Amino acid sequence: MTLSQVEIMYNELQEDKLDDYRFNAGIHGVDLNDTSSTSSETEKREETVGIPQFGDPKKYEHLSIEERELLTVKMKQKHTNWVNNVRQQ
Repeated sequence: MTLSQVEIMYNELQEDKLDDYRFNAGIHGVDLNDTSSTSSETEKREETVGIPQFGDPKKYEHLSIEERELLTVKMKQKHTNWVNNVRQQ
């Protein structure tokens, strides 16, 4: 095997890895064309994609512990519903 063949194989592997990373980011709701992301955009993506997304932690700083626990339960239910819907498809 020549050096140029090894280089070509290496480049192909790197492109495949990058494609895998892009695919995984896409199925997790990441907009690869957008460089600026806000929590409201995350909420919009969650609605359009249907996948529960993490919000900005600063958004929850003002909540009491009880409110945070209720929100955690709500998000767990959302995630469970999403997982069950994906499994049924």
